[in-house]
Amino acid sequence: MKYDVHAEFSYNIKPEFEEWIKRKWKTVKRNKRIEWSKKPEELKKELERDTKIFHKFIVKFLQNDEILCPILYAKLQKVLQNFVEIQRDKILDYIHSILRMEIKGYDFSKSPINELNIEESPKNAYKKIISQFELTETLKLMGGLLKSSNSKTLGNKYLLFITIKFILEKPYLSKDDEDFYIMDNPIAKDKVFKVPYIRSTTWKGALRRVVEDITPEIVERLFGNEKESEKSRQGRLFFYSTVLDRIRLDVITPLDRVKKAPVRGPILLEVAPEGSEGEFKLIYFPFDLIEKLSSERKEHKQKALGEIKKDLEVLKEAVPKMMLEYGFSAKKTSGYGVVEDEIEFWINDKHSQGTFDDFKREMDVIIRSFGGNNG
Repeated sequence: MKYDVHAEFSYNIKPEFEEWIKRKWKTVKRNKRIEWSKKPEELKKELERDTKIFHKFIVKFLQNDEILCPILYAKLQKVLQNFVEIQRDKILDYIHSILRMEIKGYDFSKSPINELNIEESPKNAYKKIISQFELTETLKLMGGLLKSSNSKTLGNKYLLFITIKFILEKPYLSKDDEDFYIMDNPIAKDKVFKVPYIRSTTWKGALRRVVEDITPEIVERLFGNEKESEKSRQGRLFFYSTVLDRIRLDVITPLDRVKKAPVRGPILLEVAPEGSEGEFKLIYFPFDLIEKLSSERKEHKQKALGEIKKDLEVLKEAVPKMMLEYGFSAKKTSGYGVVEDEIEFWINDKHSQGTFDDFKREMDVIIRSFGGNNG
C-alpha cells in the first residue's frame, strides 16, 4: 500500500498547527503596546517569521530523530510547504474565526491576514537546519581524524571557523546543470527549493587560484591534491555552499574587439544581482599536524605551530583578495562576483563588523596566539 505522506501530515499536524496559531495570537493579544486595530497585522508577522514550528513538525514526523538525513529532511520540508499551500484557505478561515470572537467589528474581508504568506517558512527552516547538517558532517569527519590523537580537545584548539556575511557589489553568475529550462543561461540553484547558490567547490576553486598566485608552495596542504594522484591527500580547508537571496535577468551584448560593434544579438543571463546577500563559511583544521602538536619534542611542536601560522597568514590575505579583487563568479574578467567592503564576520565565536582590513586585524590576533615560526 502506498504511504500517503500528505494524509499523515494532515492527521498529525492539523491540531498542532491550530494550537500554534492560538499561542501566537495569545502573545499578540497580551502585548498592550499594540493597538487592537493593529493586532491582526502583528499576528500575520508573527506567523510568517516563525520557522521553528516547521522544524518541529519534521522532527516529530521522523519520530523525534534529531540525527536526520539532509535529503529526507529537505523532501519532507517540501511536502510540508505543499501542505501549507493546499490548506491555505482553511488556515485563513481558522484564524478569522479566532479574531472574530476577539475583536469587536472585525472585518475579515479587509483583514491583513488575507495576505498571510507562510509558504516561505518551510524554506527558511530548511536553510537554517541544512547549515547545521553541513557543520555536523564536517565535525564528524574531524572527529574521526582525531580518534588517533591522545587528546580530542587538542584538535578543537586548532580548529578555526570563519563566517563572512557579505553583499554583492557586482552580480554573481554561474552555470546550472538543469537539462530543461526556459533560458540557455540559468544560474546554479539549490536542488530542492531552487534558490541561487554558490557551490562549495566554486569557493574552493576561487580561493585556490588566489593562493596559487601569492603562495604556491602551500596550495597542496591547504587544498589537497587530485584523488587519482599517487600520493593523494586531504586539504586542511573545508568549504560550505552559500545561498543567495535574490535573482534577476541580466543582458550582455558581445562586441567585436576591433570594430567595437555587436557581433550578435544580446544574450540573456540569469544572475544574483548586486545587493544580494550571502555567507561565506570556511573551516581550517590542520588534522595532519595533531600528532606533532601533541608531541613532547619541542622542535616538532614549534614546526607544526609555524605551519599553522603560515597557513593563517595566507588565508588572511587570500580571502579578502578573492572577495574584493579576483572574484568568485563566472565571467570574473568582466567584473562579476565581487563583494562590498562592508562585512559582518565571525572568527570562531567572536563576532565583528567592519571592512576586510578589520577582518585581517582579527586574524592577526588569532595568528599571534599560535606563536611559532612560519613554516
